[in-house]
Amino acid sequence: MPGYRTVAIGVGQPLIVRLRPGYDWSFTCDDRADEPLTLLAGLPPGAQSALLAVAPGTTTFHAVGRPPCERDPACLQELRAFSATIQVLSAGTIALGVDASNGTHNRDSAGHNGAAAA
Repeated sequence: MPGYRTVAIGVGQPLIVRLRPGYDWSFTCDDRADEPLTLLAGLPPGAQSALLAVAPGTTTFHAVGRPPCERDPACLQELRAFSATIQVLSAGTIALGVDASNGTHNRDSAGHNGAAAA
């Protein structure tokens, strides 16, 4: 699926979402009782959403962007869609960044390498 990614963050870390400006973005996460993310109040400049990792777990974040001309029958712009699997790691685990295979190498608080996240 185009626009699909896996991201790993640690409990207590924010996740700032910046997508194509000029679209009306709406966001959802999988409907789970133990949702590992919560919305943050206020947005940094250029961001469309801001989340905080509150508990270990995995969820899927979905975004749909509607073009500003959507109500105009002559509008040729298409909806934009983006999904990402968000893996929230235990406290003390530091996510270092996404690698070329779309996983995340992580390191625990003692500096030991962890397994790549799927």
